[in-house]
Amino acid sequence: MREELTLKKSSSRKFDAGVLKHPAIAFLATAVFFVIMLVISQKYPFGKYETLISDLEAQYAPYLFMLKAKLYGLNFSRLASDFGYSFLLGAGRNFASTFGYYLASPLNLLVIFFDASQANEFVMLLMCLKLSFASAFMTMFIEERASKKGTLWPILWGIMYAFSSYTMLFLFHIMWLDGYMLLPLLLFMIERYLKNGKLGGVTAVLFFLFLSNYYIAYMAGIYSFIYLMSRLYLLGRFTRKEAPALLGRFVLRAVLTGLTLCVILLPVGLDTIRNGDPTHSSDEAQYVGFTFTHFIDRIFLCYPGDFNDILISNMPLIFVSLLVTVLCTVFFVSRAFSGKTKRFYAAAFILIYLTFCIDFLDVAWQVFDSPNWFWHREAFVFITFFLTVSYQVFENINKVTNAELLKTGGILGVLLLFAQSFSDMKNYGKVFIFNLVIIAVILLLLSGLKKTDWKGQFKDMGKIIPVMIAVFTIYEVAFLAPMQSAGTATLSLAAGEGQDFVNNMLLMEDYAEASDLVGAGFRSDYEAFRIGDDIGIGGSSQYTDYRPITIFNSSSNKAFGRFLKQLGYSVNYNYFSCDYSYAAPATDAFFSIGTMYSTDTGYTGADRLVENEEMSFYTNRSVLPLAFTAQASARDFNFYSLETAVNDKDYFAFQNDWYRSLFGSFTEDFFIPVDSSYITEELLNGSSINVNEYLAEDEDDSTDSEDADSSDTFDPDDLGLEVVSDYYDTQIDLYRNNAKIPIILNYDIIISSPNELYMNISVPRMNGGCQVYVDGKLATEYSEQTFYSSIIRIGSFDEGDTVRVTIMADNDSWTYSSVKFAYFDIYAFESQFAGIDTTATTINEADDGYVSFTANVKAGEMILTSIPYEDGWTLMVDGVAQEIVPYQGALISIDAEPGTHDIVLRFTPPGLKAGACMSIVGIAGLIAVTLLDRKKTAHR
Repeated sequence: MREELTLKKSSSRKFDAGVLKHPAIAFLATAVFFVIMLVISQKYPFGKYETLISDLEAQYAPYLFMLKAKLYGLNFSRLASDFGYSFLLGAGRNFASTFGYYLASPLNLLVIFFDASQANEFVMLLMCLKLSFASAFMTMFIEERASKKGTLWPILWGIMYAFSSYTMLFLFHIMWLDGYMLLPLLLFMIERYLKNGKLGGVTAVLFFLFLSNYYIAYMAGIYSFIYLMSRLYLLGRFTRKEAPALLGRFVLRAVLTGLTLCVILLPVGLDTIRNGDPTHSSDEAQYVGFTFTHFIDRIFLCYPGDFNDILISNMPLIFVSLLVTVLCTVFFVSRAFSGKTKRFYAAAFILIYLTFCIDFLDVAWQVFDSPNWFWHREAFVFITFFLTVSYQVFENINKVTNAELLKTGGILGVLLLFAQSFSDMKNYGKVFIFNLVIIAVILLLLSGLKKTDWKGQFKDMGKIIPVMIAVFTIYEVAFLAPMQSAGTATLSLAAGEGQDFVNNMLLMEDYAEASDLVGAGFRSDYEAFRIGDDIGIGGSSQYTDYRPITIFNSSSNKAFGRFLKQLGYSVNYNYFSCDYSYAAPATDAFFSIGTMYSTDTGYTGADRLVENEEMSFYTNRSVLPLAFTAQASARDFNFYSLETAVNDKDYFAFQNDWYRSLFGSFTEDFFIPVDSSYITEELLNGSSINVNEYLAEDEDDSTDSEDADSSDTFDPDDLGLEVVSDYYDTQIDLYRNNAKIPIILNYDIIISSPNELYMNISVPRMNGGCQVYVDGKLATEYSEQTFYSSIIRIGSFDEGDTVRVTIMADNDSWTYSSVKFAYFDIYAFESQFAGIDTTATTINEADDGYVSFTANVKAGEMILTSIPYEDGWTLMVDGVAQEIVPYQGALISIDAEPGTHDIVLRFTPPGLKAGACMSIVGIAGLIAVTLLDRKKTAHR
């Protein structure tokens, strides 16, 4: 078959409204099937379970409602600063970067019609709309490529596209779905471009594609260019006369379209580059993807594994339906397809496989930027290719012999047996049986579809079989696959209960409103005192508009994350996540946390105002303003000494010394170590062994710390100073005795003070993975090789009580530097805090991207803020521009002469002005080339 002969130039074809009929049917059908999936999956409000899981819970959904708050509260007199920054992102962060990275899809504007308590409903609406549009656009594309016009079959292909394995797992990445949705529309417009030479449609789609999600957009952009070249080749138009002009005009439009969006994209790009991931995998250069054995699972129904396994394994999700798998196999088996199209498609299939297996090719799709966590994100572009090939076969099924269908069944049967014997499918017998039966049914239906001479009682089979194929395929992709993929697909996961989410959201909104009324401090935060008591609202600050220090953001301020790490907060390995993991008067005061919400009803470090079954509301008695005066010599304090402290990583002593460096009134400790005579330690199912004592070492073969850092650590950290090998002689290695039970480290503490008791688990770099229990109740847990050393608040108890703290590590070994306990002497802290002149600064205005205050500075003092430092801040002192001096590389501090000064800090996203200029150039360029194209058309 010569596919290249089916497409001819047409410069006069006009848009026919009838072309939208079948896409509209596909849109509505997909929406109905999606709602049925929600009902089956018992997603709230159709059932009891939340839809918010994983990153959707922690980032995307909260950011949507942060966007709503931003839009409602915009200060148009300071538009660039106000929209460009947000104090809801941790202690403060570039919002322009987060907007371009997560929130720029026009569909997100629908959030203005929803309340935060309706987050589940709004997210489901976004999913439904994007899948439905994806289905409609794929239907349009398939109809455009079809040789037989007017049939209903493209609708089925559109529905299959909407419910592919890629979307079913990655539904929670709602911002990825825009690129998935728009790709077939872009290919449709390319087909029209090849027919009429007009690029208006291509330009419009590229605009919304680049706008919606840039790092999915460039993958779709790469594929669209490859697609255009491929079509020119298959159509016999890849000639010196025609190809350069067609490709050049396409590239020019793409570049100019990208330029028009530089006002959004340039700030995101600069922030991503300047604030990139400071960690990297030590074996990254040797990374090679999965083998053919594991690839086989991915072409059949119900890829084995659960949600977390699939994500961590980073397998490419390319399965659409068994109908597509069968038809793509038929393409290579049947003699009905031959010539350069068959050879070209064979090469394409091989390259797709190699793309997934070879790291260099996979990274190339990401514009040579190593993916953050999710490899093979580009897999979605190949689904359009599989659907195109399969539809081409389906249209010509009458040319395929029954023998060839039987041969196809044999090949797929062998591959299934191979997968069942050697790949992950061997642990999932039902998956094997389902695939075997369904493939057999599909082959029988295809064979029946070929038959045209049905007689007697079977005379209506010619009409029934097409319906059976459609119904059977829809049942497979929209219902059977999700049900069989329980625990793998987004909708199959049983998350928290939706009504609990609503109730707790309303409670959090009440507390956030109460914080505004109390007016204590600049910030508030939420402490899940015991992990089991967590109210289950990730990103509650963004939902309810209170200012925290907590953050979960891929584009977080890494330098500030490192700063928080020194204070024992729960910070993850590459600094993009930090939890307000413990409440304490010293750190709360420094970060101006005036109010705090905790699941603990007995916290003694603050005043409890409100208490209910879920949470208590506290106000802190000692709070610094957002900007305050401190000793200028504090800049000389070795703030990152804990990272190099090989012998004694004492986070409690560190905070005592830190406060002494800041304020002259602090001379005594407020963290008081628990006397060792009150602590009894017990190790169960573990042995402490220093392996280094048994290793022979050549005295002449010395390795410096830099070499060790590059070879002996997990994800070496370019920002931090910790070198794992430096701890070999001081760390404590516990090895499990019985593999069936965890290593258990018990500490029985006789309480000798009514003050809050804290615990510090110090590790050489990252915690090897453990859980911490207090009196048998789970307090917190650390994923393996994910979190740094931490401080944990144990609570307050009656004197004379005995409290058992248990560290449980379900690993073959667990390594730590020390475990320390200390009381927080609230009287010692508050009496010394009273010596700080908190009235030396008066905050006049503190808004997103703009802070003004008056400061009375004494000799030997500096002005210190708890605003994270990053590029984009400018400083005016008494109306004169002045350089910002970052405190410990993480916070804004200011040098000023003794006396009273008016200070103004203003944030403008880096790249915004240059991006605006480039956008103007892009708009002007688009206008120019459009006018030029029309002029050329008029002269024809």
